[in-house]
Amino acid sequence: MFALPERLSFFASRVNEARVPDYDWQAAYRTIALSIPEEDGLAKLFGLVSEEIACDALAGRVNAYHNHLHTLDTIWAMEELCAAASRIGAALPASQHMLKVVMLGHDLRHPGGSGAPAHDLEQKSAQVMAEFARACDVPDHVTAQIVDLILSTRPAHQIAMRAAGAGDLLHLIVGEADVMASLLPGLGLKLGAELTQEMAAAGEPVEAPFESPSVRRSFLRAYLNVSPQAQNLGLGAVIAEQVADLL
Repeated sequence: MFALPERLSFFASRVNEARVPDYDWQAAYRTIALSIPEEDGLAKLFGLVSEEIACDALAGRVNAYHNHLHTLDTIWAMEELCAAASRIGAALPASQHMLKVVMLGHDLRHPGGSGAPAHDLEQKSAQVMAEFARACDVPDHVTAQIVDLILSTRPAHQIAMRAAGAGDLLHLIVGEADVMASLLPGLGLKLGAELTQEMAAAGEPVEAPFESPSVRRSFLRAYLNVSPQAQNLGLGAVIAEQVADLL
């Protein structure tokens, strides 16, 4: 059993708690919304998008993996990464509340499955977020950054950056927030099984389940190179330990 560093352990406990029956995930969204200041239209945007996510969830339009709980996971992960940035004295070139909005919308209207090869899901989510941002009078330069960061969550982009050992810092941490829960031991296996289930439901069954040792090893190895903020959380060491255990 892997022992998680303190902040990752706290994060994992929140993710697990959110999957307990009768968990009040709507209250969790409201709590996050209160942290978004009334500036640049971002509070209004957060409220508008979270309402759409809630409507889908309450109507039963819920994927096994890409759902309102995954989105909540990613926002919490972003909070941890931003806190890590403060601890190491590395100011991020974007505000924490804008980055939370990015995570809120990064999988907006996800249909389930991969959508490959004909559908660029990140592009679709970015386009919808841009439309909502314009309706909320978010400045154009902020909207452009939101779109850029959502597009940066494309798996191929994340894998290529990390393989090269370099990349835009915000692209790195947005990608890490997107999959942080899945990179953790135990929890990652559960989420991998949910993704396998989602793919099957979308008519895209996989040759090997995402929770299988071979697929999980490949996934973890793709994220061995992490940002300094993720290193501060201990994420790099946790990933490396799991990879070594799977060899």
